[in-house]
Amino acid sequence: MDESQKKIAELEAKLMLAEQKSENDEEMRKKDEELEQAQADKAKAEADKTKAEADLAAAQNTISEKDTTIAEKDTAIAERDAAIVVKDARIAELEAQVAELTPFKSQAEALEAEKAAAELTAKQTELMHFAEAQGLDPKAEVVAAAIQNVDYAALIAEVNKNGKPGVKPMVASYAMGGIAAKGEYDDLLEKA
Repeated sequence: MDESQKKIAELEAKLMLAEQKSENDEEMRKKDEELEQAQADKAKAEADKTKAEADLAAAQNTISEKDTTIAEKDTAIAERDAAIVVKDARIAELEAQVAELTPFKSQAEALEAEKAAAELTAKQTELMHFAEAQGLDPKAEVVAAAIQNVDYAALIAEVNKNGKPGVKPMVASYAMGGIAAKGEYDDLLEKA
């Protein structure tokens, strides 16, 4: 082999080494890129993990605060429930008292109604006697209405309007006002 062939063989060997080196460099570059990407992914994963841990700590803190708030509200609800139980017991006690007193209330109302009816009847009778004593017809419409409504003023006005002779002096004293009436019906003038 001569020298040129040796050089050619050498060049071919160098070329092969250069190609091999180029392939190795390409592989190394790819591996470096993959390594850089893996390191970047690892750094991102670490950052995500740190952020997730911070979020978890914040969530646990929020949960703890909410648990405290819920416990406070549960305590307030328990206190209200206890107050409601006490009030319900008081209501039941008062309802029992009302049930005991209801018959008496009915009796008292009946007595009150009877008393009011008796007073009304007494006043109407008193006015009827007064009208008769004054010479008025108790069945006349105006007189009957005044007696029915216990209207002293209307009855006295009717007595004055009729101007019948022999009207008792108490009517005149009532009409003059301020003069005390003397006679059997002076209490009627005070009521009018």
